[in-house]
Amino acid sequence: MNIEMLCPTEVVVCGDGLFAILVNSMLSQAGVRTRRIHSSPSGTSLGFPGLGVLWPTPVDPFTRIAVAHGATVARELSDFVRGSCAAWNHEPPNNHVPQLLVAARSLRLASAPHEVVELKAAARDYQSLRPLDGLDPSVFALDEGTAWITSGKGADLAQVLLATEDVQSHCYGVVTHIEESADGVKVYCQDGRCYQAEIGVVGLGAATGKVIARFGDICVPVTDVISQMDLGVSLSDAQANDIFKEPLDFKGVCFRTANGHISGVVRLCRPTKEVGLKLTGPRYALRHAGAGWSAHEMPADGPWLNAGLLKNSHLAALHALSVALPEWEPALRPAIQRLDSLSEAQVLSTVSLGTECWPCDELPLLGDFGNHGRLVGSAGWLGCGHGVALWAARATCDLILKGRISSVPEIPILSPRRFFLP
Repeated sequence: MNIEMLCPTEVVVCGDGLFAILVNSMLSQAGVRTRRIHSSPSGTSLGFPGLGVLWPTPVDPFTRIAVAHGATVARELSDFVRGSCAAWNHEPPNNHVPQLLVAARSLRLASAPHEVVELKAAARDYQSLRPLDGLDPSVFALDEGTAWITSGKGADLAQVLLATEDVQSHCYGVVTHIEESADGVKVYCQDGRCYQAEIGVVGLGAATGKVIARFGDICVPVTDVISQMDLGVSLSDAQANDIFKEPLDFKGVCFRTANGHISGVVRLCRPTKEVGLKLTGPRYALRHAGAGWSAHEMPADGPWLNAGLLKNSHLAALHALSVALPEWEPALRPAIQRLDSLSEAQVLSTVSLGTECWPCDELPLLGDFGNHGRLVGSAGWLGCGHGVALWAARATCDLILKGRISSVPEIPILSPRRFFLP
């Protein structure tokens, strides 16, 4: 293949997600000449916005992080994610981005005895987790404070941010590999183009380990599924008035199972009085998990469709939700009855696939990916990426413009260089 070397720019940003779009916009506003390379012709990932939820805490249980890396790291990571989620509404990234997020209740569910024990242990260490009384003994739910959901049916945060980008600052291209040297970076694309820059930004998610050779064995792509269903329930005027006490058009109740593998949101729409459900998971549980297959590569009639683990985990999550949710929104009892009546086929219908990057030590990556300080970025947040995108972008811009992180909290242990230091 002939390589077409393009004129160098100051910063080249690789990625289709919120993080990459934000970094490109923020650097452009700071007067930096940028170019964002995205693998989707539309300019943003087709999977956005996933569940449409910005989680306030890491997906995996606190105890799991604390055992592996210590309570201090677990708490710092939790505070970083929560602070970044809150910043979306309180500190918009620029004046062009409206407040698209609304508060949503967030539940952590357990349907097995060991999960109840794990959540109770986490609640002792984290004040934001509060046990709920009066639930079925087999289900344990905790209040994680507040999650945020996109506030409208078409309120895609990525599309709104995309509109703030200079149309000349981004282009289509599938990145195949990235090279860094003391002089800068070279980003090679599938069509033979090569973008040269002083600094490179990595926001490639599951592809991180494929395009940066040294991270090939560190960033393992994992497979996830998302299903979306209309519960076929319409709220009465009295029920809608009981739920929508504030002047909002949308509300939601977010939930995650104790092991973090299943999560979702029940979305309520005031104008139409409809109730819908989005569900994701189980992570890492599919037959080809780790292969890094994208949605269009996965066979539509593949063996995962009838996977017992997928079916059982989804049904278990729905059962736990049907027990816990009435404690939060009694007006939703008709929707709960509908949940209980869903067949296995309905639970497994309308399933789409996605991949994420799973660092081998299960901590995210934020900071310097290279040897010469020319390659920075963020990856591996496993379901929290949308929520942390704003602060991860600010941290990355700090590193580029100031040489250090100053505008958001710094967590040194998240540095990608941790795998290569003695």
